[in-house]
Amino acid sequence: MSKNDLITREKILEIAKAEFLDKGFANASLRGIVKDAGVTTGSFYWYYKSKYELFDAIVESHYNNIMNMYKKGYSTFFDIESNNKSGDRISSHLDSVISILEYMYEYKVEFKILIDGSSGTRYENIIHDITVCGMEEMHKFHFYLEHIGISVKKLSSDTEHILISGMFASLFELITHDVPIDNARVCVKELYDFYMAGWMHIMDVKLDLSKTK
Repeated sequence: MSKNDLITREKILEIAKAEFLDKGFANASLRGIVKDAGVTTGSFYWYYKSKYELFDAIVESHYNNIMNMYKKGYSTFFDIESNNKSGDRISSHLDSVISILEYMYEYKVEFKILIDGSSGTRYENIIHDITVCGMEEMHKFHFYLEHIGISVKKLSSDTEHILISGMFASLFELITHDVPIDNARVCVKELYDFYMAGWMHIMDVKLDLSKTK
């Protein structure tokens, strides 16, 4: 792809971001994007085959990255071979959640589009997708606790789903309401403490949470 082609592609992406952010995928006008980008319809289809493909180009990598970051954070937490104490694991996991927050803030426009503008695409259930992933990781959490000799009260899948989805809905609220990043970090720390203590309570688990302070 030539330098001019790269410049044109980037212009299309920037115009499309503004359109998707303002109107969402379903109501975004591909004709308007093409016009504002200063290209013909035929030229546009040389870069992207459809509005779906254009949307993918903007958000797909960020969707995949946040899912992978979430899984990686839990995999470290549940590493049975690690000698880290429970408090250290929790502190490390909190750091991973903060990293997710900071990544979302780095690409705030893309995540606003994912959160509020993805209806009609395969990304429209992003909170549900993360929740399902979180439920799988929660079951690994049970296994880890039992591995270290701690009994766990099993929760219903409905309870797990509601609590995990609530956590991420809260996280996304920071993005949609443009909470300053420093305030958001404090908020995430408080949310994490709240949810972690709540999980431990309803599962009848006693762990040292002092390392998160």
